[in-house]
Amino acid sequence: MDKDGNLRLELAASLNAPVAKVYEALTNPDKLSKYSADITSVKVLSNSATGKVVEYHGATDLNPNKKPFVVKFMFDPAKHTITAQSAANAAIKFRADYVLSPSKDGKSTEIRYVSVAADPSKALGIQVPEFIRRGAGIQNFMRTLTNAGKYIQNGGK
Repeated sequence: MDKDGNLRLELAASLNAPVAKVYEALTNPDKLSKYSADITSVKVLSNSATGKVVEYHGATDLNPNKKPFVVKFMFDPAKHTITAQSAANAAIKFRADYVLSPSKDGKSTEIRYVSVAADPSKALGIQVPEFIRRGAGIQNFMRTLTNAGKYIQNGGK
């Protein structure tokens, strides 16, 4: 936690798929969302080779009030990095960076994840303890990787 109440998480994981497939999965957040039961619909507001802006509908950890939630994704194919951040007018501010690198044998992908999230207490109207914020951040990271795995297993669908 920093002096402003921002929570910083640094996590690492490995997926049993090559970097190209993991990168493709993580650069299609609109398609990954179909594996999340709490997201009822998705709309891509803009799309380019270096990013997407996606509007999600449904109740999520970051959006319990069910208002549309907009996330801006930025991609760097040369560095195999993906950044997700809340839209400018979002009630809850966050930024998450994924850095992908191949395992030594090239068959798996090592994922380094760093996120910084503002205190959601004011937006939610209740005090949210650090351990709950930390748990929600870890759960979101694991859900994203689980969904990426499902996307890869289903041939990019």
